[in-house]
Amino acid sequence: MALPPAGALRLKKISHWFDAFDVSGDGVLERADFVVLADRYASVCGTPAGAPAHQRMLTTLLSIWDEQFAGDVGLTARIPKADWVEAVLKALDNDPEGYRRQLRLIADAFFDVCDAEGKGVLSREAHTPLLIATTGCSPEGANQAFDMMDGDGDGALSRTQVCQGFEEFVMSEDPNAQGNWFFGPLRRPRRSPPCQGGRFRPFLSAFCACRIQLRRVLISVRLPSAITGCDSQPLCQRPRWSDE
Repeated sequence: MALPPAGALRLKKISHWFDAFDVSGDGVLERADFVVLADRYASVCGTPAGAPAHQRMLTTLLSIWDEQFAGDVGLTARIPKADWVEAVLKALDNDPEGYRRQLRLIADAFFDVCDAEGKGVLSREAHTPLLIATTGCSPEGANQAFDMMDGDGDGALSRTQVCQGFEEFVMSEDPNAQGNWFFGPLRRPRRSPPCQGGRFRPFLSAFCACRIQLRRVLISVRLPSAITGCDSQPLCQRPRWSDE
């Protein structure tokens, strides 16, 4: 069954997937990134290099590259984000069920390399350091991602939750899907320098000053904050959400 055209959420997630795999952070994907990523997964999770689980993870990750970029005969291609997104969407359009099976194989290998002790589940202690090390998200973001993925709230991620989560991450348009958190938060707060704005800076500075003064007046008459909506920061210093 064909998937509907990718919406904004799925495009954002596939772009985020690129960022998670771009271990060098140079804005392009190379086959070497997939090798380093498999090694990093194994190292963080305590799986010995060369162990069967590590080799399976490596082989499965490289299969993504080899199938989506079959023209890379010399194994030297450098794929920018736009081309990665296009390749994933094309593969999904051509054979959604086949791609679904491939995603499950990847997630299954991911689970095995992370479950180094063979417990059959991934604990918070095993999962959050992995997200931090492989995606660069904050400890808070990693913990939030674990909570969102742990749909039954039992404090552990089962193989089924991990496999379903990865499939949802790549294929679902549901904004409430637990798998949206597979690679951590899709966006994070970025604090802007106070009152910057080029030629509008004088206006912004005056606005900030007026707002602070207004807050003092409201506090002096003891209006509830639920009514005033005021906090201790000027508007231009509040965290802004940015998609990164």
